[in-house]
Amino acid sequence: MYKLNAFKIVTFLTLVVILSACSMGAPAATPTPQPPTETPLPTDTPTSLPTATPAFTPTATPNATATQQAEDLQTTLREFQDQGILDSTEGIIKSLPDFKMELAKRGFWGDLFDTGETLPDTFLLRAHMKWESSTESESLSGCGIAFGVQDNDDNYLVFLDKGRILFTLKRGIRSYLVGRTSGPAGPAAGTPTEHDFALMVKGQAAYVSVDGVITSYTLSADQVSSGKLAFTVLSGSNADYGTRCEMSNILLWTKPAPTARATVDFQSVLEKFKEKGYIDTQDGETVSIADFKKVLAQKGWYYKWGFADEANGEYQNFVFSAHFKWESYTSTPDISGCGIGFGIKEDGSHYAVFLDQANVVLAKGTESTAKRVGLASDSERFPMIPKPAEADFAAAVWNGNLYLFINDTFVHFVLPSDLDTMGKIALSVLSGGNGGYGTRCEMTNINFWTPK
Repeated sequence: MYKLNAFKIVTFLTLVVILSACSMGAPAATPTPQPPTETPLPTDTPTSLPTATPAFTPTATPNATATQQAEDLQTTLREFQDQGILDSTEGIIKSLPDFKMELAKRGFWGDLFDTGETLPDTFLLRAHMKWESSTESESLSGCGIAFGVQDNDDNYLVFLDKGRILFTLKRGIRSYLVGRTSGPAGPAAGTPTEHDFALMVKGQAAYVSVDGVITSYTLSADQVSSGKLAFTVLSGSNADYGTRCEMSNILLWTKPAPTARATVDFQSVLEKFKEKGYIDTQDGETVSIADFKKVLAQKGWYYKWGFADEANGEYQNFVFSAHFKWESYTSTPDISGCGIGFGIKEDGSHYAVFLDQANVVLAKGTESTAKRVGLASDSERFPMIPKPAEADFAAAVWNGNLYLFINDTFVHFVLPSDLDTMGKIALSVLSGGNGGYGTRCEMTNINFWTPK
């Protein structure tokens, strides 16, 4: 009898990762150590959005001024396009109201003020920043912009101080410095606390422009940049008003959401595998499998198995295709996503492959243990899949090889020789968290083909 159960996977830092009962945990993000010579990070006091009392005063903008601002923003966008950061300047430009906030609590920043904007992972925000403190102080102070703000208050936060850019990542109750890739990381020493500022975010990269000089940053691979937009102030004084921030001429550019992907034609998938020489023939039988939906809230475990009535035999060579869509309850899940098991035998031995936002996870297991195996060869690196995670996925298991076709990119694994691929196939989900529903997987447009 085949069983429905879950296998826990424990990852070791070796090329072949041992998994105790089937767990695909990616290593946790390592906090970026703060250089000892720099000012310690201000204490972050997480609060729900919004609790601050800013003077958020919309001002009417003459049409001519608005037109000029839009043209200036287009110039900035073209500069990023010329550098190869943007492939297009097409998008939506929106003017936001002026912002003003003050806080008299040295070393702290104010509660994040929700602008009401929820941004994708590609956007540009430009503003004129001006700030001042009631006393002369060497403490960090200035205007701040938070982006990628999640419902649990995880976020990225950028402050412009008089001598540096402070770029942090907040996860849970802790904040970390975001690593600088290139650039001066701040305005020239001794300059006034008034600057033209721009923040460009594209996926897991961010670019901060201060008076036209750009500093680039690499964002965490496991924390998304899409989310709410908020403003705040970092205080450098306890006296009087503390530190006051004013932002004006605020313009926001967002890239249009991609159009819905057309349903992939399964015959074209077979043709692509055949053209690449991955399968020997296109003659065979195709069956459609009913949509699959499963949730699992057990971090590092996968559901085993969702056997399909339409394909209940044992198979050695086959092609599988589906549209995957998955999400996790936590904004920073471990490796998680949709996948399939194949070569499943009566004794529980099997292969399993899962598609994560940025990884392909291949495992070989038995009824009680499993290990992560295989290095992709002769393949390109597929682009990071944005969250919510959604992708077209196809797998060809053929003569001891696993060929994957993910959003137009091929990935190839040579399967271990000590376990053949003959067996049942099944649908599965790998959980990235314990909270809420854990990880939810949906598969649609499922097709399964076997050769004659």
